[in-house]
Amino acid sequence: MIVSVSKDEVKITELSQVNQGDYKVNLCKFILPDCFSGLSVTAVFNGIHVPVAGNRCYIPNLENGNCILGVYAYKEENGETTLMYSPKPTVFYVDRGSFTTD
Repeated sequence: MIVSVSKDEVKITELSQVNQGDYKVNLCKFILPDCFSGLSVTAVFNGIHVPVAGNRCYIPNLENGNCILGVYAYKEENGETTLMYSPKPTVFYVDRGSFTTD
């Protein structure tokens, strides 16, 4: 999956199929704005915070249904926190796949 991030929104530019129960299967690549440069970036998938390294992370194990994806970046220096985030997240669908909890 390829995700374009701006200071205003998160937008999926290339969607791949994501199945319930997938773990370290789907790589998510991020196109980040200049204002995120030098900051630690985190992607949030339905409340699951995943660090982004080298503009990439794996999509975590998710339940079937809609997934809300948001992105934020921060830096802590001399007791000060610099925070940048995209206030409008995006949504994608997680297929049932073959995973079962039974």
